[in-house]
Amino acid sequence: MWENKSDDGGYHDKDNTYVWTPGSGSIWEWIGLVNSEGVSGFAGHSDWRIANVKELQSIIDYGRVVPSVHPGFNTACSAGCTVVTCSCTAASYYWSSTTYASSPTSAWGVNFSNGLVDFNLGYVSPNDKTGTRAVRAVRGGL
Repeated sequence: MWENKSDDGGYHDKDNTYVWTPGSGSIWEWIGLVNSEGVSGFAGHSDWRIANVKELQSIIDYGRVVPSVHPGFNTACSAGCTVVTCSCTAASYYWSSTTYASSPTSAWGVNFSNGLVDFNLGYVSPNDKTGTRAVRAVRGGL
């Protein structure tokens, strides 16, 4: 099960970005808040986690651009829509939970943009963990 992203300026807004490195303003702080949201966590679940790089790759749709994601992850997205009324994906880079083995100060992520400059449609790459990127929660098997 994937987290729906909104375009309402709220907690699940597609344009919110975070650093990977643990601490204030990190994806780890954010996922903790997702799991404690409301009475029993976001959408009634408290076992949300950050998607790994393979999971993020699984939602790429190379036949789409801006964003290059399966339509189920970008449906009815318009200004003001909520997680109940839409599912949004920013045409940008999303963190995964996967550290880049060759450089532990970097983590893998997926760019759901078409790049417009370098045409990095669905591009998977490591980035420095201190950079800010979007993030999407998932729950269920690893």
